Amino acid sequence: MQNTRSDEPAPWSGSRNPTYLNSQRVFHEAVVVITKDSSLTSTFITDSDTWRNSHTANFRRVTSGRAMIDTSLLRDNYADLYVRDNPSDAGGPTSSGTFWLSPDLWVRNIDDGETMGNDVNQNTLRSQSNWIYARVHNGSSQAYENVVVNFYLANFLDLFPGTEFLYPEDWNPEGLLGSVTIPVVPAGGSAIAKIEWTADKIPEATGWHACLLCEVIPMEVEPSGLHHVFENRKLAQQNLTIEDPPMMAMSAAGYFFNYEFWIGHELRLTPGARLHLRAERHLDEVRLFLDPAGLLEGIAEHGELLDLDIPLDATRIPSGSQGVQSIPAGKALFEEGPGHSPPRRLKGLTLRIPKGTEFGIAPQPDRPESDLWVRFMDEVRVQIGHQPFTALEERYRLRGLRPVVLNGIPLLEVTDPGDASLVLPLEPGQRRKLRLFGLVLGSRGGNESALYHITEELADRVLGGVSVEVTV
Repeated sequence: MQNTRSDEPAPWSGSRNPTYLNSQRVFHEAVVVITKDSSLTSTFITDSDTWRNSHTANFRRVTSGRAMIDTSLLRDNYADLYVRDNPSDAGGPTSSGTFWLSPDLWVRNIDDGETMGNDVNQNTLRSQSNWIYARVHNGSSQAYENVVVNFYLANFLDLFPGTEFLYPEDWNPEGLLGSVTIPVVPAGGSAIAKIEWTADKIPEATGWHACLLCEVIPMEVEPSGLHHVFENRKLAQQNLTIEDPPMMAMSAAGYFFNYEFWIGHELRLTPGARLHLRAERHLDEVRLFLDPAGLLEGIAEHGELLDLDIPLDATRIPSGSQGVQSIPAGKALFEEGPGHSPPRRLKGLTLRIPKGTEFGIAPQPDRPESDLWVRFMDEVRVQIGHQPFTALEERYRLRGLRPVVLNGIPLLEVTDPGDASLVLPLEPGQRRKLRLFGLVLGSRGGNESALYHITEELADRVLGGVSVEVTV
């Protein structure tokens, strides 16, 4: 503890209070200029404003994004500025529901996002400029001037989308793509900020699309510690990932894809995580497998052995630009045809029952004269056994998933795309990269798509999510 006597100062000792994770991260600081020159274009005033902007940027840079400072003056209606997390978000302090597909943050391949109907996110195209837009709403009866919108590429060093982001930690200055000042956001209306996302700032095809984040300044006063997108009306996230198969894959043969994403956060103290997969749109041509990154024990021992002719083996797992590969035509992937899982291979005793065999049903106490019987009209073979999956399913609370071993790799096949989930034993502060493999069997001409949402949850609270759209 610190010495309480002011004449005998002593250094701090003992545990940090507050803890690192509970410390203040968002600061507000006013810059007041006193001068007799009332001209806003005077050298002293413009120099002071330049210093203010430099101080704001330098604070974030020297803290490596672990903290931020807002030096704008907060007018009475600053809390009425917001960006929506989803269409039902009305600008409250927090939101509920999907928050990683903000309708107010989108990418366009050409500069047309301010045109009516073009405020829909498009797949980012590499080797050319794209444009990023953000829409800021003003719910008050007074206009607000000089609103700053900053755009960030999240997971800048990973280049893979994550599910959970914490502000301001993940709004890292290294990932800053651009900043725009909106002159005025009208009362009761909205205004759009736009930047050009030049080709040199678009990541290579190591993964699919890194996540886009934005922030609106003036920033909220609360919460001042680490917090999520849905806890701050001034933050938005866009993390839609579209799997675009090569043209050669758009055939009756179909294609195989591999999507990689991160779960967990290095600043999370709570262990464990629940992963949930829900299909907003599912097509029978799509078959999904989850690679739990070695977090589940027992898959290899209990999983059904599958041997499918796809480019997946223990030494080479394609990803990035190689993550979508066509499946050669004429290769049988399913014994029961497209859209059906192969028959289960139960280990146990196989019985041959000759044609004409009859089994009588034992009399019951209430029916001592029962003469009920069963006759086999044809010769059949019956396999009797069991799959020791119960312990594995209960341990990790598998729902809508079954253990399989595909080409030597232990995976979980998604048997219920509408509601599949499991609990992963993540350690506090642990991050893991998971993979979602998919087989698309056949084609509908590229005119239809399946859409899947993967969410990471703790105590029934969704902390993050990614969405994968699969063209068929």
